[in-house]
Amino acid sequence: MDMFIRNLIKGLILLTTFSATISLAEQADWLTKDTLTVGTEGMYPPFTYHDESGKLTGYDVEVARAVSEKLGLKIEFKETAWNALLAGLNNGRFDTVVNQVSMNPERSKKYQSSLPYSYSGVALAIRSELKNIQAEKDLKGLKGGLAFTSQLC
Repeated sequence: MDMFIRNLIKGLILLTTFSATISLAEQADWLTKDTLTVGTEGMYPPFTYHDESGKLTGYDVEVARAVSEKLGLKIEFKETAWNALLAGLNNGRFDTVVNQVSMNPERSKKYQSSLPYSYSGVALAIRSELKNIQAEKDLKGLKGGLAFTSQLC
C-alpha cells in the first residue's frame, strides 16, 4: 500500500474517533435551570438542518432533544456559525454544543464530552477519470473543495 494511502487512512481514523459530542461548560449552573440551551449550526444535514417547514431537525438535534427529555429539561436551540460554537460555549451563551464536534487533545483539556453517539468519516473523493492519482504529489495543481469553516481536528 502506498505511503500516501496509509497516511490518509491513519488521518481518517484519527478524525473519526470522536466525531460527535455534547460538551458541557465548565460551570454546571445549567443543572439549576429548567431549560438546556444548546448551540448548533443548523446548516449541516443530516445532523442539524431545517426541514421543508423550517423546523430545526436532524440527527444531532434529535439526540439533544432526547437528552433534555431524559434530564427533565426544556430545550432551547441557539443557532450560530460553526466557528463560533465553542466560543459560545466558553462565554456561557450555551450550556452545551451538539453539532458533530470532533474531540482532540486541546479540546479535551477544556471541555467535558459525551461518549460518541455517532461516527462520521472524512474521505478524499477523486473523479473516476483521474486514474493517475496515486500519491499526494499527484494532487499538485488540482482543485479541491472543503467547508470553509470546517475544523476537522
